[in-house]
Amino acid sequence: MKILILNNYPHKTYPYEEWLSDISDELILLTSDQHEEHFMNYMYKEAFQNYEYNGLVELRALELHQKYQYEQIIAMNEWDVLRAGQLRERLGLRGQTYDSAVVFRNKEIMKKYATGSSVLIPKFKAVYHTFDLLEFLDEVGYPIVVKPIAGAGSRNTIKISDENDLMEVLNQNLSFPLLAEDFIDGEMYHIDGLVLNGDIVFIWPSKYINGCLAYQDNKYLGSFILDEDNPMNSRLQQAVRELLNKFPTPEHTTFHAEIFHTPDDKLYFCEIASRTGGVKVNESIRQAFDLNISALWARALCGYLPDPSVFQNLTKKQAAGFVLVPPKKGTLVKMNTSAPYDWVIEQEYRAQIGETFIGAKKSVDHIAIFVVHGQNEQEVVARIDQVAKWFENETVYR
Repeated sequence: MKILILNNYPHKTYPYEEWLSDISDELILLTSDQHEEHFMNYMYKEAFQNYEYNGLVELRALELHQKYQYEQIIAMNEWDVLRAGQLRERLGLRGQTYDSAVVFRNKEIMKKYATGSSVLIPKFKAVYHTFDLLEFLDEVGYPIVVKPIAGAGSRNTIKISDENDLMEVLNQNLSFPLLAEDFIDGEMYHIDGLVLNGDIVFIWPSKYINGCLAYQDNKYLGSFILDEDNPMNSRLQQAVRELLNKFPTPEHTTFHAEIFHTPDDKLYFCEIASRTGGVKVNESIRQAFDLNISALWARALCGYLPDPSVFQNLTKKQAAGFVLVPPKKGTLVKMNTSAPYDWVIEQEYRAQIGETFIGAKKSVDHIAIFVVHGQNEQEVVARIDQVAKWFENETVYR
């Protein structure tokens, strides 16, 4: 089987040739030049600069189909799901369509699909120019949130709390269209899972620590998998099951949903994606359940499904979570790269001494990331805070 892979992830987290070793050795890889280095033993490999927006990726994919007649496309990145949908329709290949992918990417369309479920929808409006934004503010008042209508990673997501914030935002070079929505004051959860043959075979909620806009206040972003007896667990699972039934959910896919829980005990929809959650979501699930949902998704796209017994009576083997520490403003002059804790499962450092930073631009920007485990969610939360504070104390900027 010849398989085209569209990739914008590092090899360490997406080693496709390992996942598919018993399925095919005829893998065709189109990837970002930032992640090319460690992908070896592919039948064809090509790297692209400015990968997310480079139209040569689509052109090369068409040319390669003429040459190799690949039978399936694997695309696991937020932007690549749209590319893959278009390619599948053009080439007559099975998998998620472009129309389905758009629903899971376009935040205005997404919220329309979610309307009518038990999960509440914040007031929202597609913003195509400044007057749209001003009209929405007249309708709902402050505070609101403005974000790209098809963005990811909280990139360019802005909270507008008052007129001063509005003046600052309007003074920027805004890239329309945007989505404006009522600001929801609540705790945010993400619910991740796997769909095979149209059935949800795995689903589990996690909770963010500090939230996806924490980077704007220079706070770390953490996440921990909920314990089974957490009262929010079954409630969030049921909410997302209901949402996925309303969406054009692909036959095989992972998913990553985000939902707010307010102090008055209401659930509000934020968004949902037909792909695995970013950074270390997949690794946290793997540590907690011994389940690699991204690998299972990739194999399913090629027609290889796991035995159903894999998901029967599935329980957490341990608690797990992760934390991203964002860069601060200044030049990095000191950084300790060896956390002194045996409960840190994984640690990565993405900065060099002498490098200058202007702070984080999106929620997943970080110079260090730690995956931790524990006996329960309370212990994981404490350990996340402990290792984040240790790193900040061991890091100096000037």
